[in-house]
Amino acid sequence: MAAVAIAHSDAGAAPVSQRFMLQLDRIPSRDTTIARLSGWSMLQDRRHRGGNVLKLKLGPATGAVGWVIPDPIVRDRQPHEATLVLPRGAVSRQRVTVTRLEPAPTRPLVIPYTVTMATAAIGFVPGEMGGMPTSIRWLPNGPELKEYTWNDRIHTAAIGSYSLRNDRKAEARILLETEDMTVVRSSARYCAPDGTPAPDGARAVYDWYFDRRLGTILCQGWMVQARPTRWEELHHLELNVASAFFDHWASREAPSGGTFTASMKSLTSSGWGSMSGSGAAIGLAANTVRFYDGRGEYGTYLHGYWQPWATSSHATRAVLSIGAPTKVDQMMEKIVRQGAVGRVVVTTESFERMIAPFEKPDAAPSLMWRGSIARRLLEQGKLPDAEAVLRSASEPKALATSTVRLVRAGDAAAAFDLGSGGIRLLSLYDLGRRTEIAASRQPPILSISATYRNSDDAQSCSADSDQGWKTVRWINRRGGFDVDLRDHEDTRFRGISVTLKARGDAKAAAWSWDVEVANTSERCGIERISYPSIVIRDLGADTIALYPTGPGVLRSVHSTTLDHSALYPNGWCTMQLMAVYAPRAGTGLYYAFHDPGASAKEIRQRWDDERTVYLAFETPTPEMGVAGRSYRQSGVAIWRLLRGDWFDAARIYRSWVIARAPWYPRLGAEGRTDTPEWLKRLNVWAQTGGAPADCVEPVKGMQRTLGVPIGFHWYNWHQIPFDNDYPHYFPTRDGVSEAVADLQSSGVRVMPYINGRLWDTRDRGATDFEFTSVAAPAATKNSAGEPVIETYGSKEADGSPVRLAVMCPTTPLWQNKVREIVLRLMTEVGVQGVYIDQIAAAAPALCMDASHGHPLGGGSWWTTLGYWPLLQRIREAMPSDRFITTECAAEPYAVYVDALLTWDWQHDGMVPMLPAIYGGAVQYFGRNYAAGATTHDLALCMKIGQQLVFGEQIGWMNPAIAAEPVAGAFLRDAVRLRDRFVSYFAQGEMARPPVLRGSVPMVKADWAWYGETWVSTPAVLTGAWRLPYEKRLLLIFANVQEQNVRCEFHWSASTYGLPGAGLTVTETRTNQAEADPAVPIPARAVRRFEVTGRSIYVMEIRWK
Repeated sequence: MAAVAIAHSDAGAAPVSQRFMLQLDRIPSRDTTIARLSGWSMLQDRRHRGGNVLKLKLGPATGAVGWVIPDPIVRDRQPHEATLVLPRGAVSRQRVTVTRLEPAPTRPLVIPYTVTMATAAIGFVPGEMGGMPTSIRWLPNGPELKEYTWNDRIHTAAIGSYSLRNDRKAEARILLETEDMTVVRSSARYCAPDGTPAPDGARAVYDWYFDRRLGTILCQGWMVQARPTRWEELHHLELNVASAFFDHWASREAPSGGTFTASMKSLTSSGWGSMSGSGAAIGLAANTVRFYDGRGEYGTYLHGYWQPWATSSHATRAVLSIGAPTKVDQMMEKIVRQGAVGRVVVTTESFERMIAPFEKPDAAPSLMWRGSIARRLLEQGKLPDAEAVLRSASEPKALATSTVRLVRAGDAAAAFDLGSGGIRLLSLYDLGRRTEIAASRQPPILSISATYRNSDDAQSCSADSDQGWKTVRWINRRGGFDVDLRDHEDTRFRGISVTLKARGDAKAAAWSWDVEVANTSERCGIERISYPSIVIRDLGADTIALYPTGPGVLRSVHSTTLDHSALYPNGWCTMQLMAVYAPRAGTGLYYAFHDPGASAKEIRQRWDDERTVYLAFETPTPEMGVAGRSYRQSGVAIWRLLRGDWFDAARIYRSWVIARAPWYPRLGAEGRTDTPEWLKRLNVWAQTGGAPADCVEPVKGMQRTLGVPIGFHWYNWHQIPFDNDYPHYFPTRDGVSEAVADLQSSGVRVMPYINGRLWDTRDRGATDFEFTSVAAPAATKNSAGEPVIETYGSKEADGSPVRLAVMCPTTPLWQNKVREIVLRLMTEVGVQGVYIDQIAAAAPALCMDASHGHPLGGGSWWTTLGYWPLLQRIREAMPSDRFITTECAAEPYAVYVDALLTWDWQHDGMVPMLPAIYGGAVQYFGRNYAAGATTHDLALCMKIGQQLVFGEQIGWMNPAIAAEPVAGAFLRDAVRLRDRFVSYFAQGEMARPPVLRGSVPMVKADWAWYGETWVSTPAVLTGAWRLPYEKRLLLIFANVQEQNVRCEFHWSASTYGLPGAGLTVTETRTNQAEADPAVPIPARAVRRFEVTGRSIYVMEIRWK
């Protein structure tokens, strides 16, 4: 951390005796320093307030200068900030004084202007393209790009689209020109194509920081509107090129990239992406980067930020790099790893002397916590409050007149600020680990989105918990506190009040959050509640974030950026649980919703180059937008200190699920009793389809090859095309019933496909057969009363897309229809199970049809009134030896189906979070077995090995894979070993997977999940399963690569809750007919062993 002391000496400034310091944190190692400046208001005097660019002259010994560029817009919830620019060599670790602080000249851009960098010349034309760059010419002799647009815009379906490039009064100003840096500020209104401004005066200001030596451009954007209208989409930096100028793309997740072919498809990557052609490239570094291959149609684009916007102001940033293709990609990777900007905080020498005792390594935890709070207040420019917090350690009344409140729940200490008309989180601190968890810059804990209706129109509006409330009341409660927020300054919220409720659990070091929103307004209806939002600070280089995609996915916060959001419950958002933790720090945060109704909620996680992680639950409310309807949260949200890793988070969540979640099955010593025993003990699945002549013999051949009973997921057994003419599945193809009997007598369990959500709007070829007359009233409806329609790859005979309506699961029509189809298949066709597609895969549709009798929009009705009773009625009617399954693995359907299809578990960084919670209570089966040609065998072996250790039933593959020389051989070994130990997976539970020490290599293969998808895992995958009623533990080590691997495993009985004596172990290896004799094993031991290439080694431990 570098420190630069500042003393004003110019007239009208602070006295020379007041010495300020700039604390520089994480400055990227590039020549010119660009940093965000917090506490900037402390440096300003009357003379320098406002938006002027200021020049800093540093001490006479250096002769160096710097520049402060104030933000053009004061953002919601944040104090006024600025950007600091320091040229090469201007900053060292020594202290230097600032001899002058003076306005720097700027000038409007009134004639065409070019910024010449080492790699490209960037042109601006006044009044065009919303003030943004209008041309790019690659240097020294590269091509020039003129035919493109910046399609930065805001959009809402009910209002329309408004773009910055449509503003005919757009402006640009040159703020700074130095030897290495040029800064241009563009400003424009969002306008319709005819120049009509967007409602509420929505506009944007972009500051373009051109590093002329490196060929990079930092673009900081601020968006503002007079009132917080909700926009469904806010787009920042969409570079759209209609021509074939760029023919190749690359990204951080796929560095080799691909070719643009006018496929009209999009793809995304975290971190960075680039487009190139003819030796010219442009790259973009942002949380999420999007491409669209739309040449000749919409256009080919490279796209940055794309999210909803519902506040009065917003800020975002991204970095562009222009140059040769390889160099651009290298620069993008460097920016992602190092960060785009640094962080600088203004402080004073007297404050630093005061806080020093609080930051000593041996200071008491309570003192260190106060030091952390004081730092946060200082960053906000609240020096008196910061000093009061420090004094409160010895003077309890020091906070009596402050707006700061301190609370504790065991080691989980929190601080809040009640200033500025609301409540804001200042600190969430782990006293036991002496570690601050919360980032210094926090979002509002609660945000409300609403619709206000008057006689003329409907307006979107929003209110946050940290500002705008005329009455803010803190009420101490037993074990916690309430905060009442009333009388919002936006009159559209008249009649709406909020009560936040926080309760501490000292033993668990946790805070539970509840909220009530009272609404007596006759015009304002609540749409969404985001609560309780928090941003986690960078806990160290090993900081890891968990998101509930598939089984659970871990990402290193320092290796990439991420922006993930999905509506729970669905297959890509399976649990109400996230976590952030750092193993070396020994702490983190368990962030979950313990909601027994499984209400629809958007689960959001994102982080950027500052390595802070944003976590939020956004809940669409029941009776969305209906005036006068109050809101009471279903369940409670949890902030709990996490002393461990993903497995510990899973155990916390599992404890709640078993105790409170109605979807957790009842288990006995034999596991789940309402699922057929033979299904629980099934080990492998085939997946193919068509007429009996196309699939029966290959499936029977797979069963003979593997030598165990198998499952067969049969697609296209019906005469109608796939994803067309639903739900009219009957009659079947000829011979299906006979084929089913043949297969099931040959050790093959048959499970046909049906869809559980969709009705084709033209359900007999091109004819509307029964949709309008029968199904339409029971379809889900949007706010306009129109059926919610989805399209996939299927086409009608005329080539048009099949338009499929999403049916409302609460309606008797749909419940009866699905039940009828399932029972006909079981009784008429004779199948032993039915797969009902999409139920645990697709997110709830926020149906607005009041005639269905469920709350409008959000809430828990999709499960509690919809699919739970739908599936339960099927279970009650079907024979006891039959089963039902569905697509993907969203948790709240576990008790209502017997198995969940895990075909979508295809992500890098996966961990078996779901099996750790639900293993043995529901069966997981099936992966997509696509594989890239260059790593075909390795990819398939990785999937087989991972399924084995995750406890899944293996396969869901083309029968031909079983006969392949490499993957087929490994499959046979894995299936047969799983069959030997199947009781662990049928009725046991997952234990902590063993951690191998030493140099276990990583392997990487293309899993070909809808295109190139590179996944890395250890060469030796590990798993642990236990049978607590039988006092047995199974440890699995599966080597998926060709080479042998030497392993070191530090065994500890206490890790698995086992006694310290009376333990024995037996060992089994691939193709070993009998296990080795049991031998004693101590409570702790270092075991070294070798796992041969593409083989499996297991240890079975028993105790008395």
